[in-house]
Amino acid sequence: MLIEEKRYLSNPTWSQMRLFEFLIEKIKYDPKFYGFFLIQFERSSPDDGNVYINYKQITKKILIEFLKFEFIIPTFIFKKPNFIQDNSVSKAVFR
Repeated sequence: MLIEEKRYLSNPTWSQMRLFEFLIEKIKYDPKFYGFFLIQFERSSPDDGNVYINYKQITKKILIEFLKFEFIIPTFIFKKPNFIQDNSVSKAVFR
């Protein structure tokens, strides 16, 4: 699993996205590859604001379950900077 964590709702830079695209291209067929995920904190941690995975708001509990591989969230692959495929978090997230 590749994760990019950002604080204050920042987005990955152009160069970070190029690196992730390169890495994903090399490992995408590995059966152990779980995907690429952007985790954004509204402020500096899940304790002081909202949490987002792939631009979808989640709870702190779901974040912990996700990081323990107990909650499945669809991955996405960037095709261009600031563009994502239309994959969304499971409806179970939006209670």
